[in-house]
Amino acid sequence: MKGLFIKDVMVVYAQRKKFMLLIIGISLMLSFKMDADFIVSYLCLIGMILGLNAYNYDENNNGLPYLMTLPTTRKGYALEKHFFAMASVTFFWILGLIMQFFSNMIQKVDMNFIEHFPTYLRFWILFLIFTSAVTFFEIRFGSEKSRIVLLLMGGICFAVGIYGMEMAEKIGIDTAALINMFSSIPEIAITVLKVVIPLAVIGVTAILSMNTIEKRDF
Repeated sequence: MKGLFIKDVMVVYAQRKKFMLLIIGISLMLSFKMDADFIVSYLCLIGMILGLNAYNYDENNNGLPYLMTLPTTRKGYALEKHFFAMASVTFFWILGLIMQFFSNMIQKVDMNFIEHFPTYLRFWILFLIFTSAVTFFEIRFGSEKSRIVLLLMGGICFAVGIYGMEMAEKIGIDTAALINMFSSIPEIAITVLKVVIPLAVIGVTAILSMNTIEKRDF
């Protein structure tokens, strides 16, 4: 697993010139007083894409069968892909926080960084969850088919978000009662759920990825 992680890091390092151009571009946007919150989320997105591209590189030129001949296990390979993708998101999230902090200093923006940190923390957690889920889809369906699956899921989530309340009322669900029930949940329980749910999603998707690649024929 350690060797696979180093391999993925070196693949990303080989593209360092592109990253330098990216950082220069973001620095220019910040100099024109672009919203720094956008920069943090944008860099998280870049980190997620880079982490997911590691699997695309492995698929190229029938690379996966070769990697399975190396002194590693299939489960170790799946875990490394999840770990690398989430580590990539985390690295760019930290980079975004640093750039945002110095941007506020240069622009002399009066902002309490500590008060805004929970928002940035939510960005990070959401990207970790989404990255782990997409990593599973890539391993399960392959790079090409996973894009179709994600588009379908995105469309379903969008439809539920727009028409969910209306559909629930049509089938007889009391949405007002549901809202009141959730609003009555104690704050400590909500805090626990905010920790447990992300960990559960990441853990389940990692286990599913390991089971999927164990059953695959190379």
